[in-house]
Amino acid sequence: MKFCRLILASLMLVFYNGVVTHGIQTHHLAEKYMTGYNWLSASFREGRLYVAAFDKSQLPGDLLDVKKNSHWIGSHHFEDLSIYNGKLYAYFGIAPVLTLYLPYQVATRGGMMSDEMAALIFGYGGFLWSFALLASLRRRYYPDSTGWTELAAAAVLGACNLMPYMLACTKIYEVAVASGFFFTSAALYFLFGGELGRLSGKRAAAAGLMLGLAVGSRPHLLIPALFLAALAFRQAPRRSFTMLAAPLAFCAAGLALYNYARFENPFEFGVKYQLNFNNQNMGAKYWGLSNWVTSLWSFLFHPPHIDMRTYPYLKLNSDLPSFVYRPPGSLFGYEPFPGFLTSTPFILVGALLSFPAAARSLLARATGRMSDAPKRLPREFWGILQTGGVTVALLCLFHFVAPRYAGDFTVYFLLAGGLLWLHADGPGRASVRWLGASFAVLSILIHAAYVVGVKC
Repeated sequence: MKFCRLILASLMLVFYNGVVTHGIQTHHLAEKYMTGYNWLSASFREGRLYVAAFDKSQLPGDLLDVKKNSHWIGSHHFEDLSIYNGKLYAYFGIAPVLTLYLPYQVATRGGMMSDEMAALIFGYGGFLWSFALLASLRRRYYPDSTGWTELAAAAVLGACNLMPYMLACTKIYEVAVASGFFFTSAALYFLFGGELGRLSGKRAAAAGLMLGLAVGSRPHLLIPALFLAALAFRQAPRRSFTMLAAPLAFCAAGLALYNYARFENPFEFGVKYQLNFNNQNMGAKYWGLSNWVTSLWSFLFHPPHIDMRTYPYLKLNSDLPSFVYRPPGSLFGYEPFPGFLTSTPFILVGALLSFPAAARSLLARATGRMSDAPKRLPREFWGILQTGGVTVALLCLFHFVAPRYAGDFTVYFLLAGGLLWLHADGPGRASVRWLGASFAVLSILIHAAYVVGVKC
């Protein structure tokens, strides 16, 4: 089985590499110009937090005059940098800089890593962490299941996590999401790779550090990080929880100090001071309940557009149905998006297969005949699924919907889906294995079509 896992991991690396290089099999490590993370890394090496001094009088129009400034901002590659007190700052989280870009610049004496290479490293590394967790959970809870079911779930885990979609057209935004995906997957491995009730201090400390770095990549991931910390507080030994909480609190405090040093506010990351093609100074409209239903539909259930006249036949659908309310003014950004669950039938069918067992369990509880109850899903399944739900609920409050944002929660649902299929598998259940393999292939083909259709 170890050899089969190695083969699958190698094939996934070839796939990721082929996507990011568009089949040319060459990597361009040197950027043509300073991108946000490389710029920030160079600034850190010079001992400053800002990337450049800046005079607002250089702008063609007023600071918030988007129409007049957009061409000038784009031509100077200043988009998404934040201006405050005459200095330009990068609002993106610093975890990718501290863990990858800065070490690379130091090792190469000023060389600049391309965003494509960084996203490949983070995206593929995140897949390996999640694959390792899936294999660990299978060994612990489902030793009677076949290795083929694990490999099918792992193939979906690698091909359908939206990392290949982002690798097809990578910019700094995708790097941030891939970094968050990497550190989140690592945290889940350290938390759930062993029994949470017997969580060791070393694994807890590693999980806390990974959660802190995930927050350093995508600040809003603090909410699911706190949810996972709460699970550890309830189930893990107190000493282990302390070991987890300490590095997480250290990273959060470091981010707060970093923000205060730049913007004189520990909670300001620079978003409302951005030089952008949109007016980012939106105040309370940045988050809101009015976005929730629209975003939930878009993230999970929006079907793809089928066009049999044009290869690859499936496209991202930009047309929201009439019954989905699209709030005027608050949701100013919407990119064509395939609902993740409708695009990954492997998860949906796995959930449907679990319904009969859930019904028998409820009936056994109601009648008091617990000996007739089927085997329960492990605690880790519920912890992973609930954290994914918390992440989706948080993203649905945001004013912008984009496919890359789903990279914040795909690992949770894919792991949960894989566990559902392992739970349904067992001796004498060949039909379940064939069904799982079929829907795994279908899910992979759907996501591959999205990758082929990317226009960068």
